[in-house]
Amino acid sequence: MSARVERRDQLRAGTPARRRRRWFLPVYSGVVIGYLFLPIAVMILYGFNDSRGRFLSFSWQGFTLRWYRDLFSIPE
Repeated sequence: MSARVERRDQLRAGTPARRRRRWFLPVYSGVVIGYLFLPIAVMILYGFNDSRGRFLSFSWQGFTLRWYRDLFSIPE
């Protein structure tokens, strides 16, 4: 009977592999979600870039709301 109680206590305490699995899934999920949202965050950030030309500029020129203000003024 005491062996059964000891085994139950060991299972409750968790083996090292079980403890490792306990934190692995939340960390892995966080990394994947961060990886998926990073391009969206970059696009939002560069939506406020004050580039003067018609082409994409990867260098930061300054902060502006011009692109969002002119969004619906395009005739097409």
